[in-house]
Amino acid sequence: MHDVKALIAKFEILKQFQSNLESGVVCPLPQGFGLLPITDILMKQFKNHRAGIFSFKKSPIAEIPSGLLNLIFEISNFVPVAYITTEYFGGSGGQDAAAWEKGKLLFSPFSIGYKKEWPNSSISQALRTIGVIAEINKDEFDSLGLGNHRETHKWAESINKSAYQGNEPDGF
Repeated sequence: MHDVKALIAKFEILKQFQSNLESGVVCPLPQGFGLLPITDILMKQFKNHRAGIFSFKKSPIAEIPSGLLNLIFEISNFVPVAYITTEYFGGSGGQDAAAWEKGKLLFSPFSIGYKKEWPNSSISQALRTIGVIAEINKDEFDSLGLGNHRETHKWAESINKSAYQGNEPDGF
């Protein structure tokens, strides 16, 4: 099983926005990136969030509620940001991804070449769009270690159990 929903952007910017999220955590990733797991609790908060100034924008992925879309647009004014989601069980399922910069959608399910195989999966393409560099013999997904936890809540729990104490991640 692989079931992850998250935002990925530069770590230091995600940390700044984390302080506004009641139950949000940011996990450090290689290359100076961070991962904000969109847990069930956080998703519920975003669904209950009032519509913001970006509510008129349509989400390229149906499951993104307006509160989360507003956060994505706010973050994208500082750095490029990607939303990723995986849903695999027993070998079947899929993934979706989108990337924004300065409020503009750069990559989404509507992009040409969206549904490709490794090493050009939709998530890897979105990560490439925001500046992730693939290591030799790896795609962007594996270069960031996104397979380390196969469920969103495991990413969130990892920050509470890790030795990470606010030290800067690799790439700073």
